[in-house]
Amino acid sequence: MSRLKPIMTFRVKALLFMIPLLLLMSFVHTWESIRAGKEVIRSEIIKRAVAITTLATKTGELPILSGNPEQLKSTAAFLKSNTEVAAVTFYDNKMTPLIHDGRPLTGHLTTPPAASALSMSEEQDAFVFYAPVFTEKAQDDLNLEKVNQALG
Repeated sequence: MSRLKPIMTFRVKALLFMIPLLLLMSFVHTWESIRAGKEVIRSEIIKRAVAITTLATKTGELPILSGNPEQLKSTAAFLKSNTEVAAVTFYDNKMTPLIHDGRPLTGHLTTPPAASALSMSEEQDAFVFYAPVFTEKAQDDLNLEKVNQALG
């Protein structure tokens, strides 16, 4: 019976102290590695999405401004062909959806994004990027009415 009784030698005490400490350190290291990995993946996703959204603004500018449904459909299909794009929605200046391609949205955008540049929101299972397309009317260098008045 005396053999079964644990003997608390220095070696046993050291093991009883070190094993929980090593488990704790392993847990903290694993937790930190997972967190850092998620941040790296998230930043890569955002970089790719910004590039895709910039492409969307360049390819979607003419169809959005013209309001041509066929051009909107072909532009949406082109953007949707990218495997990283889940859905494409084009809105008019009143925030009415012109066309939607992809899985159904949980809710349509009702107010324009606050920023005039690219903006992002993070949903539970997706990143949603908004890229407004604006038109600017350039003033003609030659104002023909003033020229006609000066000549006449």
